[in-house]
Amino acid sequence: MLVTDRGSCLLDKLSLANVAQFLLPLVLIVLGTTLCAQAVTIQLLDGRSGRPVAATCVFVRAENDPRSWIPLLTDKDGIALLRLTDDNDNFEKECGSHSAIKAVVKYGDSLLLGVDHYVICQPHTPNYSWGTIQNISMKQLVRQGFVTPNTCGKPAVSPKPGQLVIFIRPFSFWERLWGSMRE
Repeated sequence: MLVTDRGSCLLDKLSLANVAQFLLPLVLIVLGTTLCAQAVTIQLLDGRSGRPVAATCVFVRAENDPRSWIPLLTDKDGIALLRLTDDNDNFEKECGSHSAIKAVVKYGDSLLLGVDHYVICQPHTPNYSWGTIQNISMKQLVRQGFVTPNTCGKPAVSPKPGQLVIFIRPFSFWERLWGSMRE
């Protein structure tokens, strides 16, 4: 036990309130930086109606990771969960019933995303990459959120930290025909 020169206990001098004032902000800072960088939700919305698109595959990969795409299957609310970590673990499986349930991507500079059998409602690039989004900043996604442009209709959503919203629509007959001719 620590004793002062007057014989009283040093711990009696420190009140519980002083200790709490020091520890509480420290704990909140540590937890806050850990929690905000752990999970990201990816939500697919129909660009024409604004309704969630359920049971659809979203393929994700960190731009700086040369491994293959990680498939995520959306739930009834059109949401898939992605964890960002400093580890090198990720899951490489087929989409459908064998999609990655707890997908993990190493935290890096940016994400690449693709959606199976749908057109992403964004301005098209010259190479007709209708189903791919590139260069979504992970830092921006965690801090501010990210919403893709919606060139398919009027529904709009405001970005929320840790949430990625992608507006999509089914391929038209002509787009399917064009895609089959390219293959």
